[in-house]
This record gives sequence, C-alpha cells and structure tokens, in this order.
Amino acid sequence: MVREIFLPWFNSYRFLIQNISRYEQLAGSNFVYDPKLMSKIENANLMDKWILSATQSLIKYVRAEMEAYKLY
Repeated sequence: MVREIFLPWFNSYRFLIQNISRYEQLAGSNFVYDPKLMSKIENANLMDKWILSATQSLIKYVRAEMEAYKLY
C-alpha cells in the first residue's frame, strides 16, 4: 500500500514544493495560488483548464469522504 499509494503522492508533493521554492527564489516573492488565474487568461491551454477542473473535483470528493469518515 505504501509503495502504490503513498510514495506517488509524496513524490508529487515533493516535486510541487521544489518548484514552488525555485519560483520563490527566482521571483523574489512568495507563491500565492490564484484559482481565478486561468479565467483571466484569454488563450489559456484547454488541458490546463481540464487539469485544474479535475483537481478541484478530486479535492471536493476527498473532503466529502473525509467528512463521512470513509478512510479507505
């Protein structure tokens, strides 16, 4: 279970944190997530919009399952 579930999540999290740290060093400011950023960009990539939508759906599902205490 650890190898199949936890390690991919941990690696994804570590990749995100490393890239945020690199961004903060290059930009000289803190990273702040803006969920409305994609709607402000006129020619945003359709795949980026789909990824954000799928991610938000996953977050909503996980929160609902955690609220119901379904920790499987």
